[in-house]
Amino acid sequence: MVAVAASSFGQGQIGFKTGNKNLVYSATDGTTASLAVVPSSGLVGSFGTVSYEILTAPSTTAPLSAPLQPGVTPVGWTATAVGSVVYTQNGAVSLTTFTAPANSGAAGVNVEMEVVAFTGTYANPTLFGYSGMTVFGAASPGLLSWSEPTGNPNATPQPGLPGTIPVGAAGLGSIILEQVPEPSSIALGGLAAASLLAFRRRK
Repeated sequence: MVAVAASSFGQGQIGFKTGNKNLVYSATDGTTASLAVVPSSGLVGSFGTVSYEILTAPSTTAPLSAPLQPGVTPVGWTATAVGSVVYTQNGAVSLTTFTAPANSGAAGVNVEMEVVAFTGTYANPTLFGYSGMTVFGAASPGLLSWSEPTGNPNATPQPGLPGTIPVGAAGLGSIILEQVPEPSSIALGGLAAASLLAFRRRK
């Protein structure tokens, strides 16, 4: 239930959870008609199990800009998987300790952070969502990246506790996973747009 990088020495720790009000949802057809809370099994029908990646960057890094691209880690950021996720109820991820990668900053300092959820693989997701994502024409509650305190497990004389993720408007909001278009669909859409533009120019 703990996601740990190669070495936790000198690296900050964060307590990752979604809370019971800022839940994880799926909208498999991209409309409110299919909007549903992700079940406690984490399984979204034929799309498979929802996985999570934590994006982190040094505190001096500029906040992320929307939209995030599925399967792409923003420049200057590092993506690290959260392993063995457990839910306390439908859509609510239970507390698990995440160790920030060393290139995001020393233990005990703030890092920039964002949470991404997906089905399939991180590099090739079938459903994709993140905190602060615009869904159904409006941004979901929460920020698109925020400054996150970390704990120093090697602090003396008392080890530092993992940093607590702020939830709601000040940090992690509800995440709604939407279906990622197939590459062929994107290509066809681009071809149709180009054909329409050429037709208008001829007129």
